[in-house]
Formats: sequence, structure tokens, C-alpha cells
Amino acid sequence: MRNALVIVIVCLSVSLLYDVYKEPIDRLLHLDQTETNETTETGNRKQKTKKQAQKPDGQQEEGLPSAYDGRMTGKAPEVKNQGTFGTCWAVVTSSALESRLLPQEDIIFSADHISTQNSYAIGQEEGGAYNIAIAYLTAWQGPVTEEMDPYGDGVTPEGLSPVKHVQEVQIAEDKDFDAIKEMIYRYGAVQSSIYMDMGGTKVTSEYYDPENTSYYYNGEDEVNHDILIIGWDDDYPAENFTKTPSKNGAFLCQNSWGEGFGDGGRFYVAYDDTQIGRNCVAYTRIDGMDNYDHLYQTDQERLISKMMGGEVTIHTDYEDQKKVFEKEEVLLEGKDMSIYNAQHRELIRHGNLTMKAGEIIGLAGISGRGQRELLETLFGVNVLKMGQLTIAGKDMTKSSIRDRIEAGMALVSEDPKRDNVVAGMKIYEHFALNGPEISYKKVGINWKDLTDKMDTSKAVKELGVPEKTRELATLSGGNIQRCMLARAVMKQPKILLASYPSRGLDVGTVEMVHQTLVELRNQGCSILLVSEDLEELLSVSDSIVVISGDTLTEKLDPKTTSALEIGDLMIGGKEHER
Repeated sequence: MRNALVIVIVCLSVSLLYDVYKEPIDRLLHLDQTETNETTETGNRKQKTKKQAQKPDGQQEEGLPSAYDGRMTGKAPEVKNQGTFGTCWAVVTSSALESRLLPQEDIIFSADHISTQNSYAIGQEEGGAYNIAIAYLTAWQGPVTEEMDPYGDGVTPEGLSPVKHVQEVQIAEDKDFDAIKEMIYRYGAVQSSIYMDMGGTKVTSEYYDPENTSYYYNGEDEVNHDILIIGWDDDYPAENFTKTPSKNGAFLCQNSWGEGFGDGGRFYVAYDDTQIGRNCVAYTRIDGMDNYDHLYQTDQERLISKMMGGEVTIHTDYEDQKKVFEKEEVLLEGKDMSIYNAQHRELIRHGNLTMKAGEIIGLAGISGRGQRELLETLFGVNVLKMGQLTIAGKDMTKSSIRDRIEAGMALVSEDPKRDNVVAGMKIYEHFALNGPEISYKKVGINWKDLTDKMDTSKAVKELGVPEKTRELATLSGGNIQRCMLARAVMKQPKILLASYPSRGLDVGTVEMVHQTLVELRNQGCSILLVSEDLEELLSVSDSIVVISGDTLTEKLDPKTTSALEIGDLMIGGKEHER
């Protein structure tokens, strides 16, 4: 039963139908109306829609309309209010499910149940993500109705059973607007993620125009809020935004802040918005309670990577490039470690980790389940409250960051722009901070010596570090990550804690990152590699450790461990019963 149900979780969670990702042979989405131009009242502005001509044989012309509004077709669910909880993802999930069934079935699903009764033990104040919702729905833990589990009362009755079975989910490629529109038009509202610097209806933003109920963010911050896309308008004027995008066009979105926000809870987000169109999910097949066994084919590794928060890419097999070490010197050993987040919630309980010389350990887990906190605790940023840490046989449990750096440890942060960048300082000046060994003159650092080392550094060259005199803060996140990895490599660490070192990089640079890590490993360095890409971990790592629930697994051999097995461990390795 356990294996069968794991297949259910993997196979049902994301049915990545090929018509979403490539041009369909037969377009399934058509309008059943004659060619007209009509103006319909849509909220607080007039929207021009383009209708499709019908062929004589009864088949409609290919293509989507230039504008679509789910409110006009009965596919827009009621607007909800998440209140003070971090449950936008759960509210949006419940609304997307409702939209799929509308207008034939008008069911209000419980966001409370989604946010509290999944297998991740995340409090409503801590937020969540679409991958948690997918796991919850495809494990058939829900959904239940709002009447069965009302929102925000802090109580969930025992013994609730789902009222529907989610059989198929589609996830669009990030920023694939054509695919997103098709999903909206064919199935209903699509769950998506954006960056929003507002915290509710009473907070203003330089990116939001309350008069036009429009939002356009053009910065580099990562997504932090889920919304529902219920339509689009290719001709929505660029001048309707506080900052002018490069072109017309916007998605019609529904927020989770009640009807007091926007136009009755809805607002427009520019196509040019940095983050709109990411993590786009449609719940495409929702069956009754009599269907338990209809499985859909999918790419298992892609699903697992989505759960981890990233995308799957193809990587080289590095096994033949790795040096074999006869002596397995233990460089770091953590015993019985308890790892906590900033809210003092225990993420990893009694975890054990051994890092040996000449070894790359891949760390897999659902995004946000303790990867960052583990690395920062090992590096000394966070205090190890329970357990013991030794480095090269020396007890370093209570040691400082400086002590660990002197012991040969280096950290490539998950968010180097936040953690490592000093405004106004040049790239080469940052290399003087916890970077390679540098010489000093009587008046201070020998800058020429440092820059000469950078000029001759293989890592600096191969990783494509920008001109060293540029200000680091002005670079993109990917370029900053290149710099921080090159700095760590130039230090020739004994232990490297590398968090998402290839994030935001092009394919060629990713390959160079992998080569750099393998070469460092072959020099005897022990590397703990965190990645959102499962294929990256499987191809580069000598062993893999999984954050499974609140535990660290024993080391797994990537040559004999499947993506399905890793996925089972990531979701807690629990049996799911009907």
C-alpha cells in the first residue's frame, strides 16, 4: 500500500501535459462566438474583448482572445480574506479548486484545513507554498468544505474526510504566459506567485496604483505572496501603472485580502512584473469520491524538483572525474543536533551528519524545511542549542564564526545579496573579507597582492566573476553568487557549505560551478551542497542526505537511490491511507 500511494503522490501531483509546454497539434481552446468587438463593463474600467470567428464547418479559429475575464464566465470564485495569518497560499489553493468546478458546482473549500492539516506541521503564521498544497491534495488529505472546517477559529474537527479527489494538476513553466492563459481559459483560475511589498489594505506601495487597481513590481526580490489569476487583457494600458512597463498588457488577479482591496478584491498585474507568472498551478481534474485509482503519467524527477522549489536541468555525470580517497578523514561531525528557525520552532530533531575529506554531500528537502538553518548553525551564525559539533576532532559546539573560519570552513550563503554585500564596496574589496589569504603593508592590506591573486585565479576566470572594480551591490543575484563562490574557492577551504551556488546562472556557468566543486572535492575538501535541483544533487554528489519530516536521513547512494525514493523521504516517508 505504501508504494502504491507514493506513486499516487508523485503521479497525481503534477500531470505535466505536453500541450502546456509546446505548441499543441490540435488547439483545444476556442470561442464559440462570431467575430465582434464589444465593450463590457469589468470592475472599474471598460475592457475591450476580441471574439473569434467561427468556421463554416463549425470549428472555431485557433487562438485565445486578447482579453478574458473569469467574472464574465462564472469562473471567478468569491473573494476571501486571510486576515493576519500567512495563509495566502492555502486561500488561493482553495479558490483555484472552486474556480475549476464553477459554475456547475458552487463549493466553498476550507483554506483552514489546507493550512493546518497537511503533513508539514507549519503554523498558519509561518506561511507555506503551492507544493505543500499539491502534496496535501494528491495524498487525498483534502479538500473539505468551509462548513466542515471554518477559517480562523483555531479548531479542526477530527475525522474529516475529503469531499473531492484531485486527480490531476498542471504546472506551467515560469513566465510561459501562453500556457498560463490556456490553463485559465480551459480550466479556470490559476494559482501564481508574485513579490508584493504590501501587507494588506491599509498599506501603501510605490508599485500599486489604487485608482486603477494596478500593480507593477520591477525589482529583484523573490516571490513572497500567492494570488489567483482569473483573466488577462493584452491591451491594458501601460500608463495605468505607477511605474511604466515596457508594453501594454496585464493579468487580472484576485487577492486574499478581502473585498476592501483593489476592485472588490481584484487587481491588475503588469505582464512586465518581475515575478508574475511563477509557480503557476491549475487543478485540472477533480473527481468525486468514487475514483481512487486513475493515475496520470508525469515526470517524477520534475515533480520532486518542484517540491524542492526549483526546476530540473540536465547535468553531466561527474563520477569518472572524481578522485578516490583511500583515507576517509572525518572533517566535521555533528551528533544529536537540534536545529531551530528564527521563530524558535524545531526544524531538525536529533540530527547526525558526518562530512569526510573528498566528499560532496547533497542535501535534499522540501524548500524551507531547514536547509538554511542547518548550514548557518554549522557555520556558527546560529547557536547549536542541543547536540555536539566537532571539526577535525576538536569540539567546536560553542565556537565562534571566526574560530570555524580559522578551522578551514567557508559558507556560500543562500542569499548572498542580503548576507554578504556591503553597499559601496568593490568586488575585490569583498574578496578581502573572509576570502583568500592576503598580505599586509605597514598601512594596511596589500591590495595589489590581492588583485593579482584574483587575476590569476582559475575560479575567478571560470566562474565568470565580473570586473573586480565594480561595486558588488550593483550586480544581479546570479553574479553576486558567482563572486561569493569564487571567493570561497580561493580560500581553499577544508569544509565548504554551499547553499544554491548555481541558482540564477546560465547553463554554461552552472556546468563550471559543478566542475569547480568537483575539483575542490578532489583536493580533499568536504562539501555540503544544498540545491533546489534534484538532478544536480544526483549528478554531482557522492552521497545524499534528506531532510525527512524533522529528521536527517542516513547517507544515500545517488547511484542506487531513485527520485521516487527521495520524494517519499522528503514528504516524511509516511504511509497515506485512503
